[in-house]
Amino acid sequence: MAQAHAAREGTEYGSSRNHDRVRKAVFDQAFEFIPEGADWTVVNRQAEAPKLVAVEDDKLYVLTVVGDLTDEIGPLLTSIRAITIDPKTTTVECETAFRGVRQNANPMKRDTTWTFSIGADTVVIESSFDPEWDARPGDADTVARKIAGAAGWGLGGSIADYAIEAA
Repeated sequence: MAQAHAAREGTEYGSSRNHDRVRKAVFDQAFEFIPEGADWTVVNRQAEAPKLVAVEDDKLYVLTVVGDLTDEIGPLLTSIRAITIDPKTTTVECETAFRGVRQNANPMKRDTTWTFSIGADTVVIESSFDPEWDARPGDADTVARKIAGAAGWGLGGSIADYAIEAA
């Protein structure tokens, strides 16, 4: 997240000190309030501030830095929201661009945007996967699939099994 904030804010906020402040604030908040063993990824979309998204069972955790990066004195303020994923009220949208032609049941090269509406919250996770370069789907894809599963989406076939087993 520190690199995402630095890239977003430009060189003025990309200082080593701010990088370290963001990294420390996010680590301390996650260490204290996200269960050990939860799957996580950093979401860095142009339209919003970077956030750490973690999932364990039916709990979704969304961590953001809300402190002012221009004030280099004192610790940064972070916020974490714990959301219960209720299959009755959660919606999942999955937009995928597949690259190539399916040859077998193995995963294909793809870019996916997952949009989750969980109560009043919307979380968007973008993931890419290329089986020629990646041994398994990345953290973003794993987290998105686990959120979808908690929302009641039964991801089918050997592709879903591959993604979960490889995690």
